Parts: sequence; structure tokens; C-alpha cells
Amino acid sequence: MEVKKKVLIVEDDENIRNLLRDIFQYDGYQVDEANDGQKGFEKACLNVYDLVTIDIRMPHWDGMETILGLSLIKHELKFLVISGYITEEHRLHLKTIENVIGIIDKPFDINHLLKLINESFKEKNNGKK
Repeated sequence: MEVKKKVLIVEDDENIRNLLRDIFQYDGYQVDEANDGQKGFEKACLNVYDLVTIDIRMPHWDGMETILGLSLIKHELKFLVISGYITEEHRLHLKTIENVIGIIDKPFDINHLLKLINESFKEKNNGKK
């Protein structure tokens, strides 16, 4: 039996967070949530996740701060950035971070989102064989 992958959604917009939760749960993932970068950082430090989906513009800590902080202490953690506010500077910086598997602009296509995540997990599994 395959172990369910665990996803942390870090998103300050409750409607987007609920949508992402429903999408991931429907596709068989275990889901945890945080409504800002600082809470997301704390949860990711205390728990094991396979993936963090994260917004850029949020209260307290923004997505960039959270990704950079977690990248220092959780080297295996993958990130998928989903944001309506991604500057070209953000894009360039995010592309230099090895564990950022993708950048998706809001509004997003659900099928594209799931395809990107599922492919990322397949690569991870193939690399372990």
C-alpha cells in the first residue's frame, strides 16, 4: 500500500487555501495548512512534509523568506510557488533554489497543478531506486 504524500499549504487567502486543500485531498494527499509564512515555517520545522505549496505575498513572513529559511534546515523539502504576485526578480531568484519544483501564477489550472506535483513525486521515487 502506497503511503499518502503529505502537503503543507501556506496561503493567506482562505478561499484559495480551501480550494487547494480540496484538490489535494480529492487526489489522495494528506493536507496541513498555514495562513502565513511564519506559521508555515513553524509547521514545516515540527512536521515532515513531501511538498509545501506557498504564496509569495503574505502577512508576517512572505513566501520568499519562508522558502529561504526552510531551505537552510529542510534540504529535502520541495516547494511549489502559487502566487498572483510574482515579480521577475522573484522568478529569477526562485529558479536558483534547487527544491522549487515550479512557479504557478494565479489564477491557476488545476490539471496543470496536479500534473506538476505528480511528476515531481514520480521523479523523487525514481531517484530512490
